[in-house]
Amino acid sequence: MLLKPHPMDSKPIDTKKSKPPSPVFFVTASLPKCVVIDTNVILDLFLYKDPRVEGLRDALKARELHWIATRVMREELARVLKYEHIQKRLMGWGKGAQDLQLDQGRAEAGGLQILSEMDAQASYVDLASRASYVCKDVDDQKFIDLAQAHQALLISKDKAVLSMKNRMARVGVQIMGVYTKDAAPL
Repeated sequence: MLLKPHPMDSKPIDTKKSKPPSPVFFVTASLPKCVVIDTNVILDLFLYKDPRVEGLRDALKARELHWIATRVMREELARVLKYEHIQKRLMGWGKGAQDLQLDQGRAEAGGLQILSEMDAQASYVDLASRASYVCKDVDDQKFIDLAQAHQALLISKDKAVLSMKNRMARVGVQIMGVYTKDAAPL
């Protein structure tokens, strides 16, 4: 079979003799695993600087994990940051601070910094529909729902959430109390 030559070509193309096109390979980078982080773990990350969350902090920084949250989760964090014991921590309680007004300003600034950290690192998504399983702690259901909707890793220290580990595994959700890269399905 002979084809008409292109005006710029001088010879016709013989398709019987031409080589088949080379295969095209697409390199697909693996997407980071979505992670849902419970409020207490967020406090460990940004307020308490708990060494047990270093692996999580590193994975977020390296973008090995993609943190997803809802506005409701952010509102819960904002509310928790106003608890008295959290305010004392934000004020630098016990570190020789003398001016109460200065301490309150420090607490407010610290709370805003934590919310800013969440805003910078988390992607906000819509509320998820009810998951297959219900958590005993109604306040933690939003974490369960979001984790199942996105097949995300859920990091929580809450006993009610941790008790759902086996049930949630049935629907493809891994729950961890402490993030360890070796145990996470990246």
